[in-house]
Amino acid sequence: PAPVVPAAPSPTPAPPPAPSRPPTLLLVSAQASDRAAWREAIGGCACRVVEARSGPEALECLVREPADLVLMDVALPGMDGFDVTRVVKSQPNLSALPVVLAADRLERSHYAFGIQSGANEVLVKPLEPARLRERLGQLLRHRGFPLPGWAPGPAAVPPRG
Repeated sequence: PAPVVPAAPSPTPAPPPAPSRPPTLLLVSAQASDRAAWREAIGGCACRVVEARSGPEALECLVREPADLVLMDVALPGMDGFDVTRVVKSQPNLSALPVVLAADRLERSHYAFGIQSGANEVLVKPLEPARLRERLGQLLRHRGFPLPGWAPGPAAVPPRG
């Protein structure tokens, strides 16, 4: 009988290649003050920022130019953030797009509804800049963006207390 050669271990999948462009963030809120605060919170990032003021406008932006992450208020004119998220996640070319929703208050039902809609995270407004940068940084790094010098990675977050 021929000798049995053990199968080579399957290679570990390589991480996605780092994109050669800065990430594009779509900020969606009817409130200019929210969009300004969010833009300021991510100001140190070499990101391209696109803004929309309504649910339908957000969808139009995503058709014109895909984003790498969406930060969106729940309360929007024309179509709320939950519905926009459901539409985005139902599109094969956008289903992997990270969506972070921002709500005025966070009751358990809001959080559950947001996650069921397909959101990656539901945060309470006003958004704390350090927490926002941390969470958006995690989601963008997961998509392959290195973001040097931006939000700390999970191992670098100092303990609270």
